[in-house]
Amino acid sequence: MQSPTLPHPPGLVRAIAPPARVTLSLRGLLAIYAIIPVCALVYAIDRLALGSAIRDALPRNPDHLFVYGLLFGWPHIVASNVILFGNAEYRRAYRARVLVASAIIVAFFGAGTVFLPYEVLAVVAATITIIHVLKQQIGIGAGAARLSGRLYPIWGWTGIATGVVLYNALYLDGDLARYAGTLDATAYALAALVLLLAIACDRRITTALGRAFLWGNTAMILVPVGMHATGYDIFALAIPRIIHDTTAFAFYVAHDRNRHGAAPGNPLYRVAARIPGGVYWLAPLLAVTIAYLLERHGDRVFHLATGGVLTASYPEIISLGVLGYLAMLHYYTEAFTWKTGSPYRRYIGMRP
Repeated sequence: MQSPTLPHPPGLVRAIAPPARVTLSLRGLLAIYAIIPVCALVYAIDRLALGSAIRDALPRNPDHLFVYGLLFGWPHIVASNVILFGNAEYRRAYRARVLVASAIIVAFFGAGTVFLPYEVLAVVAATITIIHVLKQQIGIGAGAARLSGRLYPIWGWTGIATGVVLYNALYLDGDLARYAGTLDATAYALAALVLLLAIACDRRITTALGRAFLWGNTAMILVPVGMHATGYDIFALAIPRIIHDTTAFAFYVAHDRNRHGAAPGNPLYRVAARIPGGVYWLAPLLAVTIAYLLERHGDRVFHLATGGVLTASYPEIISLGVLGYLAMLHYYTEAFTWKTGSPYRRYIGMRP
């Protein structure tokens, strides 16, 4: 999941009963989509008044911006795994699934590094990533829309397909780059279909909040397609990532407050409970710190610890291997750990 980090994010979580149990506000989660008009405004100013100076000054990929890379991407993946492995109850509940999934992930990508071109592995990783990113938001929107039948799922999976095609086009390089034009055209055609299906869904949704999520998610799919078409790939990549990661951290923060606020379940939360706002801050702070250390310094520490024995064959075994494994595990486990009836959901409440 697929990050409000303020101690008390205004409008997003609210105390509802002692001992300070909090709920997630759907309207608060919807407010995260404000990043879309913000990016659109920057785009319009840059195109109309600045001659694309902002676009030319920024990197194509937002991951190359230090603050963005520090806060988005790996941190929410680390936070998800900290929750899973940091709570004995969850380890017991999901031990078998985690072991099987871990074996498959290691076997596939381990063998893939030997037998498959890097471009193929990149396509697999990009496809799994964008399915996870968009499915989270569409799932939350489905809960708000309460629309039965097949139309909404068809719209949702068409949107996911659009994202998969677009983001593979954005990340293609090497021998696969020649397919970028075909992927672009496919993304534009799918985007048009997403819009038509959204109009059909809108007519059937009876709640204002459900419609708002429908069009917020539609914009999250269509605006990046338009940004890519006009050369603003940085916004195309950043918009869904910011929405997804911030939403995920909202769930993690609320979970930690309700799970550990009154009776901390492990030493970390017992320490955090003594600090004002500590339980709220712990998941984001811990996630950012661990992700930063693994990504920026993990390979060097591993090289020193092993005397460089494996460095030649696996130069990015920590920054790519370990974090990549955690990402794949995150994409798998988040598909069921937050569903109704799971141990996690006992600590999550929702309100309009």
